[in-house]
Amino acid sequence: MALSLLAACASTAPANPNLGTPADGSGFDRKILIKASTTYVNVDDGEVIKFVVQEADGADKSFTWHFDTARGGAGDLSKLAPAGTLGRSVKVYVGPNPRYL
Repeated sequence: MALSLLAACASTAPANPNLGTPADGSGFDRKILIKASTTYVNVDDGEVIKFVVQEADGADKSFTWHFDTARGGAGDLSKLAPAGTLGRSVKVYVGPNPRYL
C-alpha cells in the first residue's frame, strides 16, 4: 500500500549499493517507528520506507530509504541513516520483492 505523504528528510546518507539508496522523503510506502527497544526491522525489496527515530527528549529524527536489492539481504540501519540520526545498531532485514514471487 503506497502512501502519498510528504516528509522532510534532514539529510541523506551515502548510497549503499547492497541495500539501496536514500530517498527524498516526498513519498514513501510505509513508515517504521524506531523506538529505544527496537533491535531489528523487516522490509521488502522495492519499498521506500520512512524511518522515524524516537528520541527520549521528544525530538524525533527521520530519514527515508529506497530498498533496492538483487536478492534481499541484511545490514545495519545505522549505517544507512544520516549522521546523528540513529546512534546505535538496528538490524534491517530485506525480504524479496513480493511482486516477483
